[in-house]
Amino acid sequence: MKRVVIFIAFMLIGFISCDPAEWLHGSDEKWFFKNGTDVVLTISHSDMETQSVSPGDSVCILRKEKLEGNGAPVFEDFSPIDSILVVTADGISVSEWIRSKADEYERNIYSESEWVCHISEVNGPDDYCWTFTFDDADYTPPQINFEESLKYIVSRIYDYNGNLTATYEYNDQWQILSMVHYDYNSIPGTVRSMTFRFSYISDTEFKVEKRTSQADMKIYDCDYYYMEDKATGNIELKSDLFNQGLIISEIFIIDDDGNINKDIGDGVLQFIYDDNRNITGLRGWKDPNMGDIVISETEYGLDLVEYNSIYQYDQNPRPNFGMGKCFFVEPLPYFGTIASYERALSQNNMTHVHGEVNWEYTYNEIGLPTMINVIWPGVELLTPIVYKIEYVYIE
Repeated sequence: MKRVVIFIAFMLIGFISCDPAEWLHGSDEKWFFKNGTDVVLTISHSDMETQSVSPGDSVCILRKEKLEGNGAPVFEDFSPIDSILVVTADGISVSEWIRSKADEYERNIYSESEWVCHISEVNGPDDYCWTFTFDDADYTPPQINFEESLKYIVSRIYDYNGNLTATYEYNDQWQILSMVHYDYNSIPGTVRSMTFRFSYISDTEFKVEKRTSQADMKIYDCDYYYMEDKATGNIELKSDLFNQGLIISEIFIIDDDGNINKDIGDGVLQFIYDDNRNITGLRGWKDPNMGDIVISETEYGLDLVEYNSIYQYDQNPRPNFGMGKCFFVEPLPYFGTIASYERALSQNNMTHVHGEVNWEYTYNEIGLPTMINVIWPGVELLTPIVYKIEYVYIE
């Protein structure tokens, strides 16, 4: 088993004029991360995009230039970095250092006493190289354990800035009873909240009440009714918008393999499942809105089409929200509606929707996501869209 070794190197370079008496001293200061393991790692921090580092390779994670009179490099030059995250190529967390939680770690990258300094002369008495090394804890890639992951259930979710964005409550059987989502960005100075309450009538029927409010004013209500007919294998999902009797009904069909597909009136929209029970594409009536993502048209003719390889996944278990058969309510706060059914009905975590969005995951020691980073290709965000997930052990 190898160690994760981080080497931070400072390079102080003197700027020399023709007259030695008029030398102007400055420094080109560089901090390097070296991958001391036998697996590919990626590293990122608050001021740097994610960098991939092969075993034995190094990458510069910070560079500072100092002018004359600013002195030699000191530890404080490095400390302004607020957080550093090191993960494997598969997203398994190796180390995560957060300045605000510095005291919570037994060994911490933000403690100067944890660093070993080596000084070497480069080109004379006024030109030195400072090398600081931090030797992280032993690391062995964890084994993904789907059975063990079910013993952990989501308790809270926080955003990039540490704001609480969701809470969850469960009954004695660890079925979801209620969840509350918080939005801090809709109207400055106010918090929008969305509350879901679950009522279980039987193992084939339940109700979900959705209430949205802002500034103590109710702004949106909706009730959902789930009814499963075991004799026919059909699921009926009814939505009562605004609680005004405006009923929208959807029918889903459970096939012989236990897969769920949607009745679209003139036929069935089939979700294409892979061997891991993940939905990777769609088969059904041609939809002009799908545009360029049509990969191939089948022998069914011009009106029926397959959309292949639309969705991609990791190999890890999805977070457990105790939602059972409730695939039509999004448990993540304000996560959007893109591929909502496809994500909920699949076993693993969706990582990519063709032409739409990417999701990057960080995982804990048993493979459960602890952080989700939403990436919109071509879109620069002032604040990253991040979901930090906390679990409780339920055994």
